[in-house]
Amino acid sequence: MAGFKYEPVLRYRKFQEEKLQRELSETNRSLEAEKELLGSLENQLEDARRKFRLSVGRPVNSPVLLMHNRFLERLCMKIARQLERVEAAEVKCRQKRAQVVEALKNRKSLEKVKENFLIRQRALQKKLQGKFMDEIGVNKYIRRQSDGEDECSQ
Repeated sequence: MAGFKYEPVLRYRKFQEEKLQRELSETNRSLEAEKELLGSLENQLEDARRKFRLSVGRPVNSPVLLMHNRFLERLCMKIARQLERVEAAEVKCRQKRAQVVEALKNRKSLEKVKENFLIRQRALQKKLQGKFMDEIGVNKYIRRQSDGEDECSQ
């Protein structure tokens, strides 16, 4: 009985799938880190706005107001850049997920081919075993017949 000739390809596809899954996991972790940083920046912006609203009742001189305004602008620009990074990380995650799905499909299709091969091999083995058993039965019958003739001739 011959082995499945595409076994090395199947092992390679499993290896590729596992590698892509590890990369997807790493990409997901980086996406979560980017989202966490975005949340932190948004919290900073909200805190700065809240502190400014609380200080509105007090007299504020122009340089302090200008400095606070510039700080808010820089923070908003950081948030915009971080949003772009989050979107890029999400795109990368979607692409990696699609690659994992494709690798999974490739492996599953080859496993189906292997399963069909094994089914055919088992059927062939059963057929050969049946032929062998039939041959044994025929040989026993012939031996009994010839033994029976020998007993009758004595």
